[in-house]
Amino acid sequence: MNLTLGHRPKWKQIPAMADDYDIVVVLLKDSEGVQTMLTKYREAGLIPLHVPFTVKELIKSPDEECAEVRKMVASIAKLLIFTDCRVFVHCSAGIHRTGCFAYAVLRCLGLDPQEAVEVIRELRPVTATGFLPFRQWAEDNLLPRGGE
Repeated sequence: MNLTLGHRPKWKQIPAMADDYDIVVVLLKDSEGVQTMLTKYREAGLIPLHVPFTVKELIKSPDEECAEVRKMVASIAKLLIFTDCRVFVHCSAGIHRTGCFAYAVLRCLGLDPQEAVEVIRELRPVTATGFLPFRQWAEDNLLPRGGE
């Protein structure tokens, strides 16, 4: 599987990321300085996909906002199934948002809940531990629904 999880990279790390990844899913809000980061990814030859959210805000948000995240989850799952794209997913610390998003992608790929958690644990143990309090919320709200 061509999925990697991490934290927000340092500016100087971005140019070398093109050697390892094709697509970077950025789970940062605009207020977290994301526009400069997206530009740097493009300059490095990467395809940045911006999915702005925080788990705490989405928990309080109407379903329409979760629907946008669900669409991106489905898109990334399809990319992983049908292409050889190498995908790096990150938020700021690479724990809560990254874990919830990765969990939903892995569930879309057909893994059962425990298998998805185990894959996240293999990819990045700190993410697996940190996102667990939000796992059921991710299950209920971030998995694509019929027609999405």
